[in-house]
Amino acid sequence: MRSIYASASLPILMFRDFNERDVIRGERQIDVFREAIDYCECRDLGFRGNVYTWQRGTSIKTSVCERLDRFIASNGWCSLFPDFEVLHLPSRHSDHVPILLKCGESEVRRANEKNFRFKALWLSKEECGQVVSKAWRDDECAPIHEQITRVAQWLSTWASSTFGVLKKKIRKAEG
Repeated sequence: MRSIYASASLPILMFRDFNERDVIRGERQIDVFREAIDYCECRDLGFRGNVYTWQRGTSIKTSVCERLDRFIASNGWCSLFPDFEVLHLPSRHSDHVPILLKCGESEVRRANEKNFRFKALWLSKEECGQVVSKAWRDDECAPIHEQITRVAQWLSTWASSTFGVLKKKIRKAEG
């Protein structure tokens, strides 16, 4: 995992049977695996549905259930696909459940839509910090990507009304 991370120039997404409870592997190897996830700045993507992804046994006494199969992704991947969702689906013919990764609606940017850019000039006004605080507290239970989007929108609106269109002002002053 570390070698993949070291050689990757793109965000990382991994899926497999990450059996952390395998007695044969031993606790030390499991710790090394967890350290590798941290080192690679990855995280478990979570899930919706049944807790378990694997089951063995034919009766209540012999039944063993575990969550073995999972998606792990880098922070960069999560930023590219903030609306991802992992679903554990019902299984009828296997000891592993099928898992579906949904990456959300495709958000193709329009040609005239611009990316948000924070301007250092905004820090010259005390109101800047207040705008960020108010936007963040507006819905503290929202997913972090929604909170960040809201902060960006509120800052953009505030900056437009506070500073106006700076490029036009600069061109007018120069011309």
